[in-house]
Amino acid sequence: MILYLKLTFIILCIKYIIQIYYVYIMQSQKELKENLYTTLKEIGLTEQEINLYTLSLFVGPAPITKLAYHLGIPRPNVYKLIAGLEKHGLANFSERKRFSKTFVVEQPSVLTKILRQKKESISRLDQEMTAIMPELYTLFHQGETPTKVKIIRDQHDYISIVEEMLNEVERDIRFLGSFDDFINSITPNVFEKFTSLRIERGIVAKTLILPTKHYSDLKNKEKDALREVRILKKSPLYRASFQITKHKVLIWQPMTPIALLIEDEYIVDMLNAIFFILWELGSNE
Repeated sequence: MILYLKLTFIILCIKYIIQIYYVYIMQSQKELKENLYTTLKEIGLTEQEINLYTLSLFVGPAPITKLAYHLGIPRPNVYKLIAGLEKHGLANFSERKRFSKTFVVEQPSVLTKILRQKKESISRLDQEMTAIMPELYTLFHQGETPTKVKIIRDQHDYISIVEEMLNEVERDIRFLGSFDDFINSITPNVFEKFTSLRIERGIVAKTLILPTKHYSDLKNKEKDALREVRILKKSPLYRASFQITKHKVLIWQPMTPIALLIEDEYIVDMLNAIFFILWELGSNE
């Protein structure tokens, strides 16, 4: 009787372990198929091409008839799907069918190689687009463009606008005003984020500021921060500031805080002219 109970207990334990293992395997396969589907979709495969790739991966070498049966499609359609996989480099059936009547996709390592190549290609395109972005904006702004004025009350919108301005810039961006009020309004963390983004894109910041306790620190970090700093020693004090590029000016009022984005050829040209007049009057000592 005791032996019988022991055997029963062992059998129940084995059944439980098998059930757990089965659930784990099924869950793992489900996650694997979901991840594989996302990856294949990312490189441009159609739904049916994904189905064929996944089927072939799991069943291994198989005749076209068997694949057609499992996919529920005519044999000629399977050949079309194989051709699609071959275009993506995931199959090589055309060359192998002289020696084999079965089809199987390339090894999974080929998929990894394709993904790596795609990532490198996207990275290269991103770099190329970043490099030509200023020229694209120049083309976009050629000729007379309508005046645009936008009031910005949210810091998230302000950050987006500054990032957009940095995308447009080819060489430098200009700042004029109260640096203390500007920093206190946007916070040092946001300022450092702008600085890092600007340095990454090789953009010089021409910074013309009122007397401030930050002047020495800004001056000492000019080279590392891609920044040219000058100070208006005899200027009346005020609390506003503006950032300006070739096509836009962003005027900042720290009390609310509120910013005003202006896209107007004549206003921007005028403020740029004023900036450079004051720049020559500024001290860099």
